[in-house]
Amino acid sequence: MARKRSPNFPTISIDKATELVQKLYNKYLRSSVPVNLAIEAMGYSVKSSGSKQLVATLTYYGLIEAKGQKDERKVSVSELAFKILKNPNTRERDLAIRAAALKPSIFHKIYSDHQDHLPQEELLAWELEDKYDFNPKSIRDFISIFNRTMNFAKVYDTPVAEENNQRPFDEKSNTEENLLEEASLQMIKNTNSKALGQRACRNVTQCIL
Repeated sequence: MARKRSPNFPTISIDKATELVQKLYNKYLRSSVPVNLAIEAMGYSVKSSGSKQLVATLTYYGLIEAKGQKDERKVSVSELAFKILKNPNTRERDLAIRAAALKPSIFHKIYSDHQDHLPQEELLAWELEDKYDFNPKSIRDFISIFNRTMNFAKVYDTPVAEENNQRPFDEKSNTEENLLEEASLQMIKNTNSKALGQRACRNVTQCIL
């Protein structure tokens, strides 16, 4: 019988992932480099069993961009990672780390089901096996990585209501499309206000226009 394979998930937490991408940035900045050189820049051997998982993990978090296939791939530090690296001790960095922490599909799914607080480990373990078809042998490692990532990124420090009112950190707020949308909304508000004023005037003897 074939061994049950868990869904793809990061093999290291977001704090360790940002440390590795920092090493990549220190050596190559944001240049696109062969994947083997990137692996070595982060302190790993190309021949190590975990090197491929490492690259996959950084991709899951959105910290690197990869192009090409297999050994011919080239990778570079992503815009999201650059926001983390260039803005130490800032709100923008916190938002970027939070966004990266929720990039992995399985992390985002679990967070969507448990937005108020970290799920209890017993409950999460049951959901991983029953709902997400995890191999039981990988559940403990997953929970450790997930919990550490959520805590480091302070995902649960932001109330859901506040989060829903925030524009995603990486959404461009000054594009022509957004400016036109805001202008249209303002025109609608002005039109509605004028209409309400005209209706009010019909019910009083005098109206100052």
